[in-house]
Amino acid sequence: TEILKEFDYCPKGGATEDLKIKMLATPKIGKIDLQPIQFTNQKMQTTLKAKDVSLSLAIYKEAGYEGGKAIRLNDIGTIYKKQGELDEAIVFFNDSLKINESIKSRSEIAVNLSNIGGIYEEKGDLNKALEFYKKALEIDKELEYRRGIAIDLKNIASIYKAMEKTEEAEDYRQR
Repeated sequence: TEILKEFDYCPKGGATEDLKIKMLATPKIGKIDLQPIQFTNQKMQTTLKAKDVSLSLAIYKEAGYEGGKAIRLNDIGTIYKKQGELDEAIVFFNDSLKINESIKSRSEIAVNLSNIGGIYEEKGDLNKALEFYKKALEIDKELEYRRGIAIDLKNIASIYKAMEKTEEAEDYRQR
């Protein structure tokens, strides 16, 4: 069918018909919504999302679709970050970054850099956070991605404020 053709760009000659159907039938195979879904048990909510993400990651691995794998790894990192497991989160963000660098997905590289910067910020390593946020900003500027630029500028201003560098913070806030 026409919808199944969208998976033909997967390497290794495209996805098989069975795999395409599996991809379409899998809940949340696309970009998952990581916003809370009002479960009474937060752990249950995260577990359900992690299962959805893990299933789609397995399917993308089977298809040889590197971009999909990178997105899912980033999503798993986000789940760990929300659980406060920062060391686990950064492993997944870095794995996603490596794939995105290998496939030259500049926009996703910027997302990964920003996410890694966020981990360092939460860990209190403000210099390292600033380094990653500035790299993300550089890429978002190259891509002329206005939303990404705005987020990066806000993150950098926040770091400078935490470092008590008021002038720098205000400079980035005004851009």
